[in-house]
Amino acid sequence: MASSIVNNTMRGLAQLARRGNWQSVFRRGYASQTEMTVRDALNSALAEEMRKDDKVFVMGEEVGEYQGAYKITRGLLQEFGSDRVYDTPITEVSIAET
Repeated sequence: MASSIVNNTMRGLAQLARRGNWQSVFRRGYASQTEMTVRDALNSALAEEMRKDDKVFVMGEEVGEYQGAYKITRGLLQEFGSDRVYDTPITEVSIAET
């Protein structure tokens, strides 16, 4: 199920970007036809994979306490703990040098 959400999300991202409307409702492509935002689809896919496999973790800038710039990782720190949701330091030097 999670791979279906991710595959459909990736296809939908290009369409949303072309329209410039990131708040558009994303329709998942399986039986229930549940409507959700891209943000919620990504969050759901991450949580589902983390529940299935204890080796899966999330690492990034402000993904833990701040819950991600777009709240993609909302609730993951509370559910899975700081061992699996890592906040990495913001390093402007590495961003500027790329």
